[in-house]
Amino acid sequence: MGPDRPPGRRRASVALQVGSRLRERRQQADLSRPELAEALGVSVRQLWAYEDGTARASAAMLVRAAKVLGSTVLAFFPNVRRPGSAPRKDSPRSA
Repeated sequence: MGPDRPPGRRRASVALQVGSRLRERRQQADLSRPELAEALGVSVRQLWAYEDGTARASAAMLVRAAKVLGSTVLAFFPNVRRPGSAPRKDSPRSA
């Protein structure tokens, strides 16, 4: 929806980014939602909410997801730099 959506119902941009990356990683691992949900100990509906950005995944959940998907937690945060890495050219901080 648009600006008329109540503030409490807006999806945070971080939750959207994390959810999108979680979905990408799941698909790259060739796992279905039911398979990943079972591995994480959550319902398929809850996993869908994480991927859709309507629910925020806890840090503990992201750690479990990273382990199951053979990834790192940082992989879910595309705009976060690793310590000691150079800023990205398209990053506002690099200007």
